[in-house]
Amino acid sequence: MMTNNPRIKLKLLPLAVIVMVCAFLGARFLLTYLTTAEVDVTTNTSNYISIVRLGTTTSSSPIAQGQGKLSARLHTGAYSIGVGRIQTTTQRTVLVHAHHNQHLSINTISVNQLESVTNDAAYDLVFNNNNIAFLDLYSRNLISIDDQNNEQLLNTGYSLTEVKWASPTYGVAQDQASNLYLVNSGSVSKLTIPQTVNNNNYAIAPNKDLYVSNGKVVYSGIPGSTMIPIFRSTQKISILGASNNGVLINISGTSPSGDTMVVISSTGKTYEATGKAVEAAWSPSGKYLVITSSDSTKVYSNQLKFVEQLPANDVTSPVWLGNNAIFYGVNNGVWRYSLAAEKADLLATTPSSNFDVYQLTLSQDDAYIYVLTQSIQSSNRLYVLSRLGLLNQPASTVVLGLQAFLPNTVDGCSIGYLNFSQPIVIAQPTDSPTLNCNSVAQTYLQEYGLDTASLKFETSP
Repeated sequence: MMTNNPRIKLKLLPLAVIVMVCAFLGARFLLTYLTTAEVDVTTNTSNYISIVRLGTTTSSSPIAQGQGKLSARLHTGAYSIGVGRIQTTTQRTVLVHAHHNQHLSINTISVNQLESVTNDAAYDLVFNNNNIAFLDLYSRNLISIDDQNNEQLLNTGYSLTEVKWASPTYGVAQDQASNLYLVNSGSVSKLTIPQTVNNNNYAIAPNKDLYVSNGKVVYSGIPGSTMIPIFRSTQKISILGASNNGVLINISGTSPSGDTMVVISSTGKTYEATGKAVEAAWSPSGKYLVITSSDSTKVYSNQLKFVEQLPANDVTSPVWLGNNAIFYGVNNGVWRYSLAAEKADLLATTPSSNFDVYQLTLSQDDAYIYVLTQSIQSSNRLYVLSRLGLLNQPASTVVLGLQAFLPNTVDGCSIGYLNFSQPIVIAQPTDSPTLNCNSVAQTYLQEYGLDTASLKFETSP
C-alpha cells in the first residue's frame, strides 16, 4: 500500500541514497575486479622501478614508479617494467589479465663498454672465416678486410646503398639507381632483372631465393634466373625479409585499422596479421619472426601467430642469436631479450650519448655483436663501428684509449684506426703528400699517455 505521508518519504530518502551508493560502489568494484590485477615488483633496494604501458605512441611516461619495491593495480594489457639504478638496465614484459595478480622479482646485470673497431662507416657486415666484408657508407664501395687489416675494394664504378647476404660469400646489393648486383665470392656483377625493383624492396634467403617487388607485385627466383610473380596487391608492397620458409611483406592501408603483414610461404600459402611492420628479422630456423613498429615489438611464428611482446617500442636493427635471444638497439643502448625469461637486459651503451645504434651484426662464431652507431647531432653523418664480447671477453684497454682521441686531424694528418684483428693506427696527409703522418700520429698519442709501443702504425698515401 503506497503512502503519501511526507514524513515516511523523508525517512526512506537516506536509505535510498545508501542503496544507490552501495550499488554504485559494488558496480565499480566489480568493474575493477573484471578489468584489473595487482602487480608486485621487488628488486635491489637501490634500484628504481618504473611501469610503462606498451602499444601506444602517444606517451611513454611511467604510470607507476618506486624504489626497491612497487605495487600497482593495472588494467588489462601489455606493460614494460623497467629496473635500474641511474638508468633502466633491465626490462620485462608483463601481460596483465583481469584478477590474476602477479609477483615479480627482477634482478639487473652490469653494463659493459663497447670496444671501437673503426671509424669507417662499416654497414651490412658479413664474416667469412678471417675476412670481413662491408659497405662503406662514405664511399659507397664494398670493401673486404683480411686478418692482417689489409683492405681490398670489391666493386668499381657502382655507388651501392646496401647489401643483403644469403651467406658469408653470397649476397645481392643495390645501387642508388635501384639496380641490383650479385656479390659472389668477392666479385660484383650487375643482375639483369626485367622487373623494376623499388629502393630497398628486395630480400634474399639463406637458400639463395631472391624476392623483389615493384611495389605492386612480388617476384621470386634464383639470382640470374627468370623471376616469377607470386603475389599481387592493389596497395603498396614492402618486402621486409626472407627465410628458407618464405618472405615477409607489408601492405599499406589495406584495412580501416591500418596495414597488413603477410608471410608468403615457400609453398605459396599466405598468412596474414593486422599491423604495420617497419623492420623484421627471421630466426635462424625460420620458425620465428621479430617485427618492429613505432608502437610495438613482437615475436610471431612463421604463420604470423603472436608469440610474445618485447618490452620496448620502436627498436633498431633486431638480430637473432639462435632461436631464443634477440639483440636490438634503443637510442644509444644495445639490448638482449630472452624469449625464455621474457626479459631484456641493457648490455652496453655507446661511449657518447650523441651516437645512436644504427645497425647490429653478429660475428660468424657468435662471439661478438658488432655495433654501427651514427651521430645524431651532426649533419655530416658520422659513424663509428664498435663491438661487444658475448663470452665475457674484456675490451682492450689500448683501444679504449684510442677511441677517446681518434679519429682526429692533427698537423695536416688525418688519423684513424682499424681493430678487426689487432689495433692499427692509420694516418694519411690531408694537404702535403710529403708529411710523415706516421710520426705525427705517434707523437699525438704519446702526448696523451698512450702506449704506442703496443700499436702498429701505417701511413696511407
